[in-house]
Amino acid sequence: MLNISKGPICIILATLALVLAALARQNSSSTPDPRGADPLGVAMHKLGVHTILLVESQAVDEMPLWSPDSRFMAVDIEGKWYKLDTWAITALGAAKWHGEEIGAVRDELRSNATVAQIKRWKGKSQNNPREVVSKSGIKVELTQHQEDLSTSFVISKGSQRKTLWASGMENCYSPVFSPNEKYVAFICELNGVFVTDIKAAFREP
Repeated sequence: MLNISKGPICIILATLALVLAALARQNSSSTPDPRGADPLGVAMHKLGVHTILLVESQAVDEMPLWSPDSRFMAVDIEGKWYKLDTWAITALGAAKWHGEEIGAVRDELRSNATVAQIKRWKGKSQNNPREVVSKSGIKVELTQHQEDLSTSFVISKGSQRKTLWASGMENCYSPVFSPNEKYVAFICELNGVFVTDIKAAFREP
């Protein structure tokens, strides 16, 4: 009978178990719902809205930024960058904004964003105060009307063109597509940072 020492084997197996556990924790924190659902999209669908007020503040200083995986959004409030986890949003409150039915985040799940994150996310974002075009050809315009200071939200693709709303004496600007091109975030100066599900908005009559 061969005499094999169990010591080295046990050490190797224990090390492998630790590595696998670490990988599992990493995957669980960086991938979406295992059922393939988008928690924010599910919450918006349940409420029957295509737009939400993600951050309520009149002190947003710069355009919002998306993380490369479309999960986090960074918002600059009074010179300090905060990070919000959109996948943690599972319920929304009903609200009205300029006559439109929208959702509002009940609990802001914000944390401090790092300098490295902001630098990296800025490099991935288009910077245009009034319009942005996705890789798939969807164009979002936030057109300001000087006569009444309102802003119109217009989405278009090819021959399709639709005005979603007019803000009524509120300046809205800095549209930014999420990297997965499902959402566009923008600022309305009297309220804060909004997010619109573009595909859901296009589907509405």
